[in-house]
Amino acid sequence: MKIFIGFYVKFFLNMIMKAISFFSIMLITVLITVSCVGKASYDKLKSQNDSLQNIKQTMVSELDDYYAAMTEISDNFDKIKGTENVIAVSSQGELKGDRRTKVINDLEYINDLISTNREKIADLQSKLQKSNFASSQLHQTVTRLTNELNAAQERLTTLEDLLQKKDSQILSLNTSVDSLNQQIGTMGENISSLENEKSAKQHIIDEQTYELNSAYYAIGTGSELKNEKILSGGGLFSKAKLLKDNFNKNYFTRIDISKTKQLPLNASKVQILTNHPATAYVIEKANPADKNDKTLILKINNQKEFWSLSNFLVVEVK
Repeated sequence: MKIFIGFYVKFFLNMIMKAISFFSIMLITVLITVSCVGKASYDKLKSQNDSLQNIKQTMVSELDDYYAAMTEISDNFDKIKGTENVIAVSSQGELKGDRRTKVINDLEYINDLISTNREKIADLQSKLQKSNFASSQLHQTVTRLTNELNAAQERLTTLEDLLQKKDSQILSLNTSVDSLNQQIGTMGENISSLENEKSAKQHIIDEQTYELNSAYYAIGTGSELKNEKILSGGGLFSKAKLLKDNFNKNYFTRIDISKTKQLPLNASKVQILTNHPATAYVIEKANPADKNDKTLILKINNQKEFWSLSNFLVVEVK
């Protein structure tokens, strides 16, 4: 565009200058030829020559103004296209942070250049309408510049729409991310609630399992058991009572019936006072290989059956 404008204006200016120079030479020739006519004729011809020279200067000045304006307009179009190429590269992918700021600044720069060109083209059109020397080629050049300006405006609008579309996409993505974060937060709360509920239920199960597997035993002499109110009464005509009221539960030792298969009795003579199926246990020497060791142990053959009647075991040692 710039090369075309420069070539056209220089060509037009050269043609005008050649035409005016031709007329000047012709006037000089005429002046020499008719010098005998008289001073009046000479003055008239000289005045005409001066008028032509003034016209020439006016045309040259106007053409210089047109050329300067068109050159600046062309330079601005080159800047616009260069900035558009930069935006095309910068706008690839997601626009955020410094990249988004640069694209916005470049769009504002293009918009300023378009506004400047619009004002200069309008000024050119105004001058051409008032000029007595403007040719149809100059009008056509200004028309082409106007069309280029409109095309640049359309491309700017397209770039602005692209930026707005990307902003909308980013906003939509941010909204989706926020929604997902809320869902994740809700799911986290639900999971936490379920884990708390599971923990509470597991605690109950553990407590129930603990109780179900709990059994208690006490080993002592008759007097010791009576002192702890585990054994009461008994005599010549009455039967001893076992585990009736207010017996000392702390005297008993807890065991896990699922794991306990034998109990050391630490005595050579014992009597089981509580009720347990005889088929579920056996009392035997703790160390059969040692004849001097008379201490006994209680072996439980069937834990479930042994504790089926009572989860308390009371053993009286003699």
